[in-house]
Amino acid sequence: KYTPKKFTDLLSNDKLNRQILAWLKEWDPIVFGSAASRAAIPKDQFIGPRQKIILLAGPPGIGKTVLAHLLARHAKYRPVEINASEERRGQEFVKKVEATVEMRSDVMDAPDKHRPNLLIIDEIDGLPASESSGALKYLLKLCGSGTPARGAGKNTDDINGDDSDDDEDEQMTEGQKKPKPKRQRTLNRPVICICNDLYAPALKELRTKTRVFHVDKPVTQRLVVRLQEICSLENVKVDTRFLSKLCEMTNNDIRSSINTLQFVHS
Repeated sequence: KYTPKKFTDLLSNDKLNRQILAWLKEWDPIVFGSAASRAAIPKDQFIGPRQKIILLAGPPGIGKTVLAHLLARHAKYRPVEINASEERRGQEFVKKVEATVEMRSDVMDAPDKHRPNLLIIDEIDGLPASESSGALKYLLKLCGSGTPARGAGKNTDDINGDDSDDDEDEQMTEGQKKPKPKRQRTLNRPVICICNDLYAPALKELRTKTRVFHVDKPVTQRLVVRLQEICSLENVKVDTRFLSKLCEMTNNDIRSSINTLQFVHS
């Protein structure tokens, strides 16, 4: 009910919010740019962010998922969320990820289907251990899929164009056919992963391949102001000292503070 609706409503650190938004804007030439605009970029110039996936890490209840959704919409994306801890089969997890980054119709909703998808993988550290290997391996492949300026406008199934096979062609005798190279998907949509425990064993390799953002708990003063706004909207009179004590008791956990306030009022 009181989920932030605007960029200025966020309680997380302003600098952090701007950094994540800047990373999203780096995707603009790939996601929103035309083939003509990409062609105008020098061939050797890399477009898009160097790190294709980011990882938001921080304790539960501080608004990481809300942050991801709001920034996605602010940047003109359609956020599509997958909860990794609820996916009990790695193959199903991979299928959902593929469907989202490929914008297939089975994940599209009518209201904002015209917007490009942004994949949010929540509780990535909660992926079942028995299935985490295959699912995380797939994400690591996506992390390594680069998008040079001209390559993005050619074939969306190819990872960085590679001319290293040219010498092999010269060495092949006449009549021999060059084996067809395997194609790998290029990640052309932003992916935001969210975790509570950055150092979970399952994330050991992923955190080295992604850009990590540490989301801290909001400062007490900002949280108290937000709680006052909620109380005002609910016509509840609460002393500021009580709200400060509540924030201290919940260790500035936004979710817990609001739930406790609701319980006390009821």
